[in-house]
Amino acid sequence: MAQTDDRPDDALDGVQLSLPSDFLCLLIAKARQMQGKTGSTDPSASELDDDDMELSAMEDRPSDPVEEEVRSLIDDLPEDEQIELVALMWYGRGDGDWAELHALATQEHTPETADYLCGTPLLADYLMEGAAAFGLDCTEFLQGHA
Repeated sequence: MAQTDDRPDDALDGVQLSLPSDFLCLLIAKARQMQGKTGSTDPSASELDDDDMELSAMEDRPSDPVEEEVRSLIDDLPEDEQIELVALMWYGRGDGDWAELHALATQEHTPETADYLCGTPLLADYLMEGAAAFGLDCTEFLQGHA
């Protein structure tokens, strides 16, 4: 994925992510699975409706196991890594300078980080773009987790 803004190549010189690269690639893979869901074919599906787990894995249902896993991965992160993840998503979206975005994510941090990120359309794409800006390429990892 190519960066779409006019940030200089050296805008991140000296900046190191504390998020482990294998974790970030796994989260991107899971977020892609979450984004790829189709609308539910069962209009009466509820959070307790898990009678067809195979079908529910491909549909966007209230008891979505993929979304629950993504939420769990995010919730289990320490606060500083949750902040970094939000800043990385914003950076990948092209919202501005890393230092400013990281400071804003620190200021705006709440315990609802997973809710915020899971509710972000194109989350996987933005994280992938942000990771690429830091020189992290998850392409090979994603091919093994399609």
